[in-house]
Amino acid sequence: MRLESALEPQLAAGAWLACLSARAGRAPSLRGIAELWRGLPLVRDLLARWQTRVTLANGVAPDSTPPEVAQAWIVLQKRATQVTIGEALADTTLPPATRPILLRLASDRIR
Repeated sequence: MRLESALEPQLAAGAWLACLSARAGRAPSLRGIAELWRGLPLVRDLLARWQTRVTLANGVAPDSTPPEVAQAWIVLQKRATQVTIGEALADTTLPPATRPILLRLASDRIR
């Protein structure tokens, strides 16, 4: 039963990633979708948990992180304890081009 309850959000997250890839101009193919599925399991897991609260690891962002994303990371760590991860990520003031960096940073640091 646990697998069944986790499968639907995982599939929805995978489909959303495939749609984003298509929107970016990459023609959807079975191979491309499979590569997204295998290559982004942590991001997919974070997207599947969009409606839940998660605990993010403490600490600063890596040195290579753009300064505005590093600031947003600090805010996200605190906000994720108060609201769902989806709300916390949606509330960010980052420009759209840098939001995927924050999403990846958060997906790598889910506890």
